[in-house]
Amino acid sequence: MKYFMETAFEQNGSVIKWKDTIRISLEGNYSTMDSLEMVKIIKEVSPLINVKVILLPGNSSNGNLIINLFKSEKDYKSFLSAGELDNMAEGKTKYKFSFLSNEITGAQIFVFHFAANKYWILRHEFCHALGLSGHSKGVGDEQALLAPLVFKSIEDSDKWQNENTHFPDADKKSIKLLYSENLPIGLKFTDFKKEPK
Repeated sequence: MKYFMETAFEQNGSVIKWKDTIRISLEGNYSTMDSLEMVKIIKEVSPLINVKVILLPGNSSNGNLIINLFKSEKDYKSFLSAGELDNMAEGKTKYKFSFLSNEITGAQIFVFHFAANKYWILRHEFCHALGLSGHSKGVGDEQALLAPLVFKSIEDSDKWQNENTHFPDADKKSIKLLYSENLPIGLKFTDFKKEPK
């Protein structure tokens, strides 16, 4: 529950989430493997939420969740210099949502295509795009996408991130709770803390 509270209320202090179909469009230099990984992500997330998620074919311009994979550091820096993004590590999510309704109407995910752990980063950013906008201080011994990863070495961290291309339990539970019918869009953090669990 602590992990959920730390990750779900950061954007504006209220629950934000999608109500309409999420139409995913891949942009940039993506591969067949990237498309297959996106299908895998959709299969993991779909049972957890009450919103339909579809992957649009090709470079469709009808998406409301755009995933941009940078093919090189040069492309990324060019994008930065155009003022599109502030500096980021390996990924970033930008929202479009209504401040009146707290409904997410669109999002854009940016991921370094050349990052060794890009599918872990993609899942991290996908959590943000679904409405888990914050980061946690940690979930004990359990690993989670929105919490600091604690490893003995960088090699251990890279190995775990490359081998664990799935949503950890803490993230699945938080996504499921966020999209629960009992958790209304716009619910304030202070009201959530008062609700019986």
